[in-house]
Amino acid sequence: MCLLHLISLTLRIYMLKYGTVQSSVTPAPEIEIEVSSPTDPLRRATVICIVDTAATVSVLPRQVIASLQPLDYRKCRIQWGSGVVASNRWYCVNLKVGPVRFPELWVVTNEKEYGLIGRDLLNTHLLLCNGPERRWRVEPSWL
Repeated sequence: MCLLHLISLTLRIYMLKYGTVQSSVTPAPEIEIEVSSPTDPLRRATVICIVDTAATVSVLPRQVIASLQPLDYRKCRIQWGSGVVASNRWYCVNLKVGPVRFPELWVVTNEKEYGLIGRDLLNTHLLLCNGPERRWRVEPSWL
């Protein structure tokens, strides 16, 4: 087996799979994350999030945020991908992706059952999406 083939197989092991939480027709990079309240770490939930390079900030489902009961500190105006502009509250949460922690991250909410990993997290990592094989990864790794 040649060295390049071995490296390719090794890299594939550390890649995450695309999923269909947003659309069964067009799979997208997704990952399960743990969300917790900075004021009460025992309040935690897991949520599937898609990687959304068009999202400026990360977004979590409203019902997940409600279950954590975090403090909301400020309001902002957001223009969603649909073009709708709305007032929304920011919430401070802790995110954990595998062993990697993102403490006190500011997020907004949506009415979906899944969240969005936005550029607030993605811009600190190298993102590699392999669409034909429906696999993706970040460097440094989240696993």
